[in-house]
Amino acid sequence: MWLKDDPVGMEQAEVVIGAGGLEARSVAIGSSPVPYRLDLDLAVDHGWVTQRLALQVVGDRWSRSLALDRDLDGSWRGTWTEFGAPPPAVDGARPADAIEPHEIPGAVVDVDVEWSPLTNVMPIRRLGLTAAGAAGRFTMAWVAVPSLAVTLDEQHYTLLGVDDGDVCARFESGDGLFAAVLRCDADGVVLDYPGIARRVR
Repeated sequence: MWLKDDPVGMEQAEVVIGAGGLEARSVAIGSSPVPYRLDLDLAVDHGWVTQRLALQVVGDRWSRSLALDRDLDGSWRGTWTEFGAPPPAVDGARPADAIEPHEIPGAVVDVDVEWSPLTNVMPIRRLGLTAAGAAGRFTMAWVAVPSLAVTLDEQHYTLLGVDDGDVCARFESGDGLFAAVLRCDADGVVLDYPGIARRVR
């Protein structure tokens, strides 16, 4: 379970990591720009490449869902549903460069769900988990919450090694305006993401 301070929220997850990759389900409660619940279902293969992401946001008399799937040829497809009318604030900050799921380039192998620390594990594991100095610049299919709008977002990860038993990685946004050192457990799952979430332990 992670606590989130700004905006206030929390997320509880069930994560299974094995030779075949990762399966995760979580429920998050958020407060901005309106109260909502987010249900997440994530599947990642043995190479730490996302294969499926299903999201559903539920608010006061409205809901919205997005399902993204990566085909064997690397192409992305998605389905989108909506029930009821969300408050204008939900889409008020919708990114101007939002794209449709089928417009995600095949070279994109990661998803990143806003406010969720679950989706940081893939690039950290792909870089080698504890391989200090390993670095990579990745383009993510970034999903805004609660609008579920999809944009392409460049991110840079650098593995920093192990500190006091925690796997550490530096995250930097593509524009260089945000950076943070993530502390993770031995599986690469985030323990502390300054400014985003901290795990209850």
